[in-house]
Amino acid sequence: SDLLLKQKNNPGCNLIILDANLELHTIYNEIQDIFAFYQEWDDELQDSLIRAKGIQHITDISFKVFENPMYVIDPSFRTLSYTKEVSCDAIDALWKSIVVEGHTDIATVNAMKENNALSWLNSCWEPIINTSPIFSSPRINANIMKGPEKIGTLIIIEAFTKLEKAHLHMAKHLVNVIF
Repeated sequence: SDLLLKQKNNPGCNLIILDANLELHTIYNEIQDIFAFYQEWDDELQDSLIRAKGIQHITDISFKVFENPMYVIDPSFRTLSYTKEVSCDAIDALWKSIVVEGHTDIATVNAMKENNALSWLNSCWEPIINTSPIFSSPRINANIMKGPEKIGTLIIIEAFTKLEKAHLHMAKHLVNVIF
């Protein structure tokens, strides 16, 4: 058990602790289901690209994976797409602005500028979990980059499901598809 405790707290280790009473075929089927779920999402994303279904469709099909609302904005904070399944008043005033007004509200942009959060977020090349008190809940910020230029940002709000490190990898994949 000492080895398990050391490995469990090691972020570089993939570890699954299983109940001794589980049958091997049950474990195998569960793992297969996990892989199939993400493969299906990737297939849908690829199909969206091939059939030119657009960024809104990509956002819509990704809701089931993140189980949280998300939106994509351009560098001027205009909304390009957002999770249509989440009502405009389900989260906070910023979400309402994204959905109803079609852009980030000016109070949020000013708060980000005053706290240097905007320059910090713009400098991130990898998706990050943003826990800034400016926002009502944590969110993933994932910049969409074209060379050195930021052409947009994917934001995933922790509204229904806790955001984990694994979501960062999925956000990076989604940003690549959007790009």
